[in-house]
Amino acid sequence: AAWGVRLITRLGPASVPRLHEVAIDWRAVAAALACAVGAAVLAGSAPILSAARQRTLEGLRERSATGGPGTRRVQAVLIAGEAAIAVVVVVVAVLLGESFLRLRGVDPGFRADRVLSFRVTLPGTRFTAEARSAFLEQALTRLRALPGVEAVGTIDSLPLGDDRQGSSFSIEGGPAFPADRPPRMHISIAGPGYFEAMGFRVLEGRTFEMRDRAGAEPVVMVNEALARLYFPGVSPVGRSIRVAMNFGTARKIIGVVNDERHDSLTVTPMPGVYMPVLQFSWAAQAFAVRTTGRPEDLADAARRTIRDLDPTLAVFDLTTMEQVVEASVAAPRFATLLLALFALVALVLAGVGVYGVTSHSVSARTAEIGVRMALGARASDIMRTLLGRSVAIASAGIGVGLISALGLSRMLETMLFGVTATTPHVYGAAAVIVAAAAVLACWIPARRAMTVDPNIVLRSE
Repeated sequence: AAWGVRLITRLGPASVPRLHEVAIDWRAVAAALACAVGAAVLAGSAPILSAARQRTLEGLRERSATGGPGTRRVQAVLIAGEAAIAVVVVVVAVLLGESFLRLRGVDPGFRADRVLSFRVTLPGTRFTAEARSAFLEQALTRLRALPGVEAVGTIDSLPLGDDRQGSSFSIEGGPAFPADRPPRMHISIAGPGYFEAMGFRVLEGRTFEMRDRAGAEPVVMVNEALARLYFPGVSPVGRSIRVAMNFGTARKIIGVVNDERHDSLTVTPMPGVYMPVLQFSWAAQAFAVRTTGRPEDLADAARRTIRDLDPTLAVFDLTTMEQVVEASVAAPRFATLLLALFALVALVLAGVGVYGVTSHSVSARTAEIGVRMALGARASDIMRTLLGRSVAIASAGIGVGLISALGLSRMLETMLFGVTATTPHVYGAAAVIVAAAAVLACWIPARRAMTVDPNIVLRSE
């Protein structure tokens, strides 16, 4: 338990409140002890009460290699129940595991490797629009000059963590949209070099440059989703759109970039535009710095660069984009880890339980096995007899577990990505895993029974 708590607190996401406070104390120990003692008393009482109710002559008449009908029914219920519970937990774990793997395989639309990011806020109480543009130009120039820097850019909202603004828009010379239902899009305020620093693919046209400043021609860039939806079959470069957020100013589209998974890896990219920060001033800016080596090595130099420009500004949220991507999948990774641990425990408990019940049954049939072997029975026939009933019962339990898992797993639909709760191969994999554990648990005591010397058994009888 102590090892498990350390593992969970170390791997758990920061979004889980007060996770670092989880610890083993006397209350947890007392609760676990009460459960263990209660389970032991309950499990031990059943056979004692059963034996007390059974009359002696009936017990002698019912005595057989596997006990009476009541005993056999209890054994069947235990084996089937353990297999069914294990199947349910394993199905859920496999579903979440495959969902997590598919999530990790999603292309975020940018290259997160070797990118350092940090934030700076230029408050309107101290910075005018002109002062912000001048500060950003100086910051970008100085950061680019640092050794080991490939590209630098700014954005008002980094992907996989920040909320974006939204606005309605219209297309000059395009179709007229209903006044009460104008099309909407996401808006980001980006600076020169951002798309190069983040590794976007420029599909058409160009990205922002230093010349795209106040007083120059108003420009805008669009993503692939907007181009595909509102400019089907034609190039949007050179066309103009009017963004309501920018007082309806007509802006010329100068480039198209690939879609990014901005909100999360599970959310399909929406139509969006990028406006140049030197034309549309914004107080909060995040810097993206692509490096030639480890981005962490440039953290101090980046912080000093901003401090040299303005000692009163704070550099915060300094991290790498790889860490940002990892943080975005922390919650599903944590859920997958927990369910995988539960599934492992369920498999072990089911295997131990099936082994115990089967071992007891085989031990009770030791005399019968000795007699059969003395009369010339083949070992393979005896093995088949011993395994047949237990495996058949475990198979029935697996079937019940699959049906139960099908109903329960539908509750996980909102947690799954790229896989449905009814994916057939997931249930097949879970059935194979539990069946293998059950067969192994049945085979071990049966194999041991094959080593019994029939002469010793007959003499003891």
